[in-house]
Amino acid sequence: MKIIFDSEIAEAIEKCSPEYIAVAYIGKDWRQFIPKPSRLKSVIISPTLGTNPRAVTDMVNELGWDKIEFLDELHAKLYLGKSSAVTGSSNLTKNGLSGEGLQELCIATNNDSHLKKFKIFFDKMKVEASSSYPDIKKKKQKLNELYSVWNKAVSHGLAVQDQPVAKFEDFDLLSNDQFYITWYQNADCKHSDELQAIKEFIDDEIHFLPEDNIQKNKWVLMWRITNTDTADKRTNPRWLYIHELFKGGITESNYKYTTAAIQRNDLEKPSEPFELTKDVINALKEAVEKKSNRDYFVQGDLYETKKAQEKLGQLVTDMKNIIGKQTL
Repeated sequence: MKIIFDSEIAEAIEKCSPEYIAVAYIGKDWRQFIPKPSRLKSVIISPTLGTNPRAVTDMVNELGWDKIEFLDELHAKLYLGKSSAVTGSSNLTKNGLSGEGLQELCIATNNDSHLKKFKIFFDKMKVEASSSYPDIKKKKQKLNELYSVWNKAVSHGLAVQDQPVAKFEDFDLLSNDQFYITWYQNADCKHSDELQAIKEFIDDEIHFLPEDNIQKNKWVLMWRITNTDTADKRTNPRWLYIHELFKGGITESNYKYTTAAIQRNDLEKPSEPFELTKDVINALKEAVEKKSNRDYFVQGDLYETKKAQEKLGQLVTDMKNIIGKQTL
């Protein structure tokens, strides 16, 4: 057994070539410290603030959901290989393993009895994790929640989001409320006194029906509709991040969309769910006008976002199929 600290920890983990990892947190630089991820057989993570959800998504894309387990209460840090193991205070993050962030201390061992006991511990944690999140649907729901928590932390400067926006081809919809989708038309609407008080901080806004059950710390994908109920070819869709919600924020007479979702110019914005490239934009416009989708994404004179969200997964699938045909 050897006591290690600073950069020795990352070196020991690389030498260990772990097959099993149990850590509270993983960060966006996890690949830097696990250069051979294909050797991983199982990873247990705490899906709580401290874990970067984009890192989890990246790891899922690499390993698949079957090799990823979630355990909220996990605090231990274990890197277990065939012939050695590292355990101690270091999470799978740059702060924990670069030797330049937090002050960490671990031990490295190749003792057979230690390795057997570590595997017993890992298997015990895996059973608990599987009980907490028994299927992919549950894991996706939890990761979707973590994205909202992470987004809020980023917007208030409590976490740093310095990763590039994800490509649409890599995007995997976690839940039908991962982001909202709505059409819009430009209109001048009267604000409530409460909303008027922060007018100088409003960067963008979109309005919803009171019964749409919209939540803060999520993104809205907005596309402009024409008077003939088609996607405006002259205007590109855009993302809006919901920093704040004002129920009754719109007081315009006979205007039903009275809940105002506000993107503020004095707060940070997390990364959008995916990049709106030319191909993605064209696919979105085509998909919302598809006959089988119009009842959900065009609707009629009154747009119910909650109705559209029911078919969000189908819309994403249709967009990917459209792009796939374009690249053939």
